[in-house]
This record gives sequence, C-alpha cells and structure tokens, in this order.
Amino acid sequence: MEGLSNSSVTELCKHAKEKLQELQAAGETTHDLIVNLFKALAKAKDKVFRTRVQSWRDEWTSGKKTITQDCAAFLVEAENYYKDRVDLGEWLKLDDDQETIVLLKAQLLKKAPGKENNPNRANRGKGKGKGKEGAKKDDWAWKKV
Repeated sequence: MEGLSNSSVTELCKHAKEKLQELQAAGETTHDLIVNLFKALAKAKDKVFRTRVQSWRDEWTSGKKTITQDCAAFLVEAENYYKDRVDLGEWLKLDDDQETIVLLKAQLLKKAPGKENNPNRANRGKGKGKGKEGAKKDDWAWKKV
C-alpha cells in the first residue's frame, strides 16, 4: 500500500487479481494470499479502513468469516468498502483527535518564527555569573603551591 497513491485499495485488488491469474496460467497456487492481503490492507492510510481490516482479520482468525483461497469475494468486499468511503468523502478524513493535533501543530508553527515567543530563548544570557567557564579562570588563585 505504501507504493500506491492515496492507499488505493482498487489498485491493490487489481494487482492481486492479475497476479492470481498469472499463477493460475502457470498452473501454480498460493497458500499465503489471505495473510499477505491483510498485511497490505492494514497499511492503508485511512484509520477507519485499517480498523475494519483488523475486524475482518479477527473474524477470519476466529472462524466467523470464511475467505476462499483465491480471495475473490474478500477482494470485492474490501474494494466496495473502500469505494463507499471514497464516494461519501470519508476516505483519509481526519478523526477528532487527528484534527486537534493538526490545529495544535499549526498554532505552534504560527508562534515559532519570532524569538520572543520561544520560552527557551527568553532566559539565555540572563544568569548569575558566567557558569563553569568563568569559575575556571579564578581556580589558579586558590591552588596551593
């Protein structure tokens, strides 16, 4: 999913179907397609979709959901869920927590350019004495010879 634009589930399903056809044409089969599809779908950028994929995986693991070896119905189900979210404008939509984080980051960036807004910079150079470097200059006076 990382190489796909906007985590396009349609592109992933198309790719998986093509590879399955190539395997069938060569007289080969695969036994790890389901696991690999779960891994790929779990990398989608949409948080709600990832939650749904985890739900499907939990159901499959517990035996409540049956997925055939060629995953045809599962691919259709995943693609339809993706298309519904896209059509409703919910794909890659931020949830409340994510919106709050984005707003807070924007506020921080807005304040960052001015040095007067940075609390760490305000107290620089305003200390008593010169610190350790200043103390080393006078150390010679107290040494016993």
